[in-house]
Amino acid sequence: MKYDLDLLEKKLNSISEESRIIDEKSTIINDKSGSIADELKLIDEDLRIINEKTELNHYQLMNQKYKKYISQYSKSYIEMSEHYYGPELPYEVYCKEFHRGTYLDSKKDVKDLYSLFLFFGFFQLYTGVKTSNDN
Repeated sequence: MKYDLDLLEKKLNSISEESRIIDEKSTIINDKSGSIADELKLIDEDLRIINEKTELNHYQLMNQKYKKYISQYSKSYIEMSEHYYGPELPYEVYCKEFHRGTYLDSKKDVKDLYSLFLFFGFFQLYTGVKTSNDN
């Protein structure tokens, strides 16, 4: 059996060259994907900062409205109100009032949700009130 060593060498060189090209392309793709991931991280960070600034601006606006509201009444009168939290609107109150969560945020919220289901179930059972889904 006779082997053509020149042809075999050309094929090996061709395969080696193709492998080198594929490695270069792979390196370029990895570099680009790394830079894309970095850009996505920067975009996420920018969006987070924008959201924080927007929330801060909304809080400041609501705080100004709160101050205007309490300034319309005498101090002794407004202090009796359940909506009086002091001279400034506390951030915790702002979050509670304007960032309404779901009934799945905590164990207490889930219990409250089940309580609502039970209440309206018994209400419907005892009053005979039918919902729009009942036929």
